[in-house]
Amino acid sequence: MTGKVHKKQILILVETSRMFGRQIIQGISQFALEKGSWGLLLEDCGFLKQVPLWMKRVRFDGIICRSASFDSAKFIKTFGVPIVELLGDGVYRSCDVRTDFTLLGPMAAKHFHDKGFRRFAYFSTGYTWWSQLFHDAYCQGLHELGFDCHTSPFCEERNESTLPIILQKNTEKRIMEWLHKLPKPIGLLCPCDSQAIFILNLCRAADIKVPYEIAVLGTENDLTLCNTSMPLLSSIAADGCSIGFQAARLLEAMIEKRPHDDLPILIPPIGVVTRQSTDIIAVENTDVAEALHYISTNPGLYVTVKEVAEHIDVSLRTLIRKFKEVLKRTPDEEIRRICMERAKTLLHDTNLPVEAIAKDLGYSSTKYFVQSFRREIGIPPHEYRKSFHANKTP
Repeated sequence: MTGKVHKKQILILVETSRMFGRQIIQGISQFALEKGSWGLLLEDCGFLKQVPLWMKRVRFDGIICRSASFDSAKFIKTFGVPIVELLGDGVYRSCDVRTDFTLLGPMAAKHFHDKGFRRFAYFSTGYTWWSQLFHDAYCQGLHELGFDCHTSPFCEERNESTLPIILQKNTEKRIMEWLHKLPKPIGLLCPCDSQAIFILNLCRAADIKVPYEIAVLGTENDLTLCNTSMPLLSSIAADGCSIGFQAARLLEAMIEKRPHDDLPILIPPIGVVTRQSTDIIAVENTDVAEALHYISTNPGLYVTVKEVAEHIDVSLRTLIRKFKEVLKRTPDEEIRRICMERAKTLLHDTNLPVEAIAKDLGYSSTKYFVQSFRREIGIPPHEYRKSFHANKTP
């Protein structure tokens, strides 16, 4: 007769107001379902919320948390059980599993650079260890491309809490002045989507055109925020589900006192999701700019290079020469690139069948589209879609 299996009681302290937090919870719950011996207790630990004292009355086998403050982290340690921290700075408190910022920063730099931007900026509402780490990785990525970064002065203003608060007197006015002074066109990166939305709103109030003057890129790809902004926000998708799953896997090893991977465990971001806020190619040459606008508003293999040349009233040879001079690629290569960007958007933001996407983009067959997508992106369309849909939460 088999004995009753003890169910481990695991406390999850993660904020649920953000999509990233819900993705982490989804990854933890996936591990728990596969394990079968875990019982989960979730406490919504918002950034500004104190840890409830009632938890002292309950016994837990382990904790997975995103501590909102040093006080919260200190309180959680008093439980005396294995803890996996997802929001530690790695100096004053442990940092066990998180997004790999060293990949995220260069990814943002490459996104803007591929769009033709040669001026770059970074905005954060204040100094936190993670926003600074992101900033440094972004600057390093730009440096490797041969460029510098215009950094918001607010990035140096320290905040005690993890969530920076900048709703102080005259703050918005100072940020608008900074935005107006930036050289344009420029690509601007924010360390999270909520701060990018803040910039979009200020640009609208200051009559700064997005993305034509300032292209704005957020981080975490929170669909609720990205798809309800004006314009729609481009963002780097972080792999919250994998972070949650690996955090649970690590906690299991800690509870059972088994060897585990070196810490921190770094999870690569999924990739940039291009929407309207960066959907532009920044170039000074008016003919190339007009040609790019025509291609981007008619994404698909229906568009021919000859048609583009006729639209802007230049010869085919002149168009090809100007593209090579300005973009270092041919008009035909740009048409295919825009096609792939449109395909990626349709795959991660809609449930359209691959066959319908291939037809929409003018491919002669679904097979040809799949082959082209695999060649350009490195994986077939269904795998690309799966990587994003795995991180979607209801």
